[in-house]
Amino acid sequence: STGRAYALNTLGTLVGALLTGFVLLPWWGVHGVVRLVATLALLAAFMPFMVPAVPRPALRGMALLAVALLMVVGAAVMLPRWDPMLMSLGVYRPFSARNLMTSWRGAGAQGDPTLAVAAAQRVLYYREGLNASVLVATDTEGRRRWLRVGGKIDAGTGDMLTQVLLGLIPGAMAKPDARTLVVGHGSGTTTAAALAAGAGRTDVVELESAILEASRFFHEGGTDPLDDPRVAVHVEDARTWLAHSRERYDLIISEPTNPWIAGVNALFTTDFYARVRARLAPDGVFCQWLQVYELSPASFHGLLSAFASQFPEAHLFFLWRSSDLLLVAAPPGRTLDLARLASPTLAPLWAEARLKGPEDLAAFDLGPLSDLREVLAHAPRNSDDHPFVEYRAPRDLIEVGRAEQSPHPGVLADLPRRLAPPAAGPLREWPRGLRITARARSMFDDRAGLMDDAWWNELRAAGDGVLADSLARMAANRARETRITALFERARTLAAQGDAAGTRAAFEELVRLDAATPAVWRALAQARAEAGEDARAATAAERALASLTGPERLEPLLILAAVRWQKGRSAEAIAQAREAQSIAPMDPRGYDLEARIRISSGDRTGALAAIERGLERNPTAPGLQQARRALLSRP
Repeated sequence: STGRAYALNTLGTLVGALLTGFVLLPWWGVHGVVRLVATLALLAAFMPFMVPAVPRPALRGMALLAVALLMVVGAAVMLPRWDPMLMSLGVYRPFSARNLMTSWRGAGAQGDPTLAVAAAQRVLYYREGLNASVLVATDTEGRRRWLRVGGKIDAGTGDMLTQVLLGLIPGAMAKPDARTLVVGHGSGTTTAAALAAGAGRTDVVELESAILEASRFFHEGGTDPLDDPRVAVHVEDARTWLAHSRERYDLIISEPTNPWIAGVNALFTTDFYARVRARLAPDGVFCQWLQVYELSPASFHGLLSAFASQFPEAHLFFLWRSSDLLLVAAPPGRTLDLARLASPTLAPLWAEARLKGPEDLAAFDLGPLSDLREVLAHAPRNSDDHPFVEYRAPRDLIEVGRAEQSPHPGVLADLPRRLAPPAAGPLREWPRGLRITARARSMFDDRAGLMDDAWWNELRAAGDGVLADSLARMAANRARETRITALFERARTLAAQGDAAGTRAAFEELVRLDAATPAVWRALAQARAEAGEDARAATAAERALASLTGPERLEPLLILAAVRWQKGRSAEAIAQAREAQSIAPMDPRGYDLEARIRISSGDRTGALAAIERGLERNPTAPGLQQARRALLSRP
């Protein structure tokens, strides 16, 4: 009996795993399988009451069965709707959770963050494949798209730089019509870039067939690389393909997902790279993508050490903004042909990557992998027998991902950003001035122009004083614009708090920066008038009136009229008071000011006429009524 029980249990485990993984999940999806399992669990709980060997009234057994069925039906009815977008947000990843909260706050911070962000996206495609759930989503306007695999964004139209260069750089370094292998399809952008750069017959090895279907949402009609006659698709494990394929490749591009995902570490080990080398032609080119974000220095060094064990003479391209590293191994002497990259056929790719042209590649040229030889000398090597990254990377995902700064500072220390271009490498034949210019502009943009004097001097010493002067002016302008924006915000905040002195100080600083708007001049005229600075108030009022129109002219007009009256320029003051009356007929201040100016000149008749005009427009104005009585009571 014990033997039969163990045998049935083992058989059930095997059949259940195979049936669920290969039949039920593809057919019904996760939600359907969970409902089925819940149903079976409920029914199993009542099975002991149905065993005939246990004596009990049949009626009781039927009642229990009815209760079980009612519970199953009730659970099925009450289960919440399965929302693919909500279930694919990937908030288990700190980086994604932080972005979700940022999006939620930007949209007004109303309601549940996950529900709000999910509601702001539309599902274009969703399928639960054998290996992962695959979803393609877009924003409500349909401008951007994302490919989410297991909740993690593996491709998107908002960040095409890595996807394009991963195919373009090695594709342009390989010989024309190169026999090519691409490991991991993603959105298909890398395969398309390699083909555009000159690749020939291409094998695409992708483990999940749902990704192949989803990738079609990232290409316009006639541009999908899966429809290219040069492309053959293999739904297969890359290591299996490399082990059993008899092909010899001129170009191999490996772009798996992150090593912290279960099983993916096998594509980052010394053993995998040995298989790549065995299938690479003697004059072939190999390009490996490697993340730099969410990795500890130990994991990063282990991954680099594994690669260097087979390709020690590789060259590094670091995509600073996306924190992606491209490791390119090529035969000695192989270069990137600038003329080939400038071909009109590649222009759409540069635009897709949001680069001005091939010269921008110089900004990412980090140098040879051999520069890190000392760093990697004592690093543990990530291998099949010692796959420590497989267990360390998930911890890095949380520990480094939660940190404010990503990539890890210790990782960035191994990738110094220098203004001077490397003396050797695929770009060594490019004009030095062109390379320095591209690197300087990239560093300037990424640092928001916040460069110190040493940087300007380094750029001048590198031979481009004109560029240094131009960027220095741009940096000064950016600093000024930043200061102006901060002053505007400060003035608005202080005004809301009722701090008149602080608000005026902010306005005066804007004037010194020659950044005062007409509205600032208007407010400053009032502040100066209240402080008794009549001459400066008049100056501010004149500056405001030079640009303001309509009702916004009222306050500066009244201030300027009062100052000019005090200066003995009564005619001009009356004219401005009259204009104030025409702008705001219901406002008694313009009529009262005109009356006072005329009284000071001895024109009581004119003053009374001004007051009567005001009362005709605003009969209840107490100040005008009092002024009228005072005038009429005088002899």
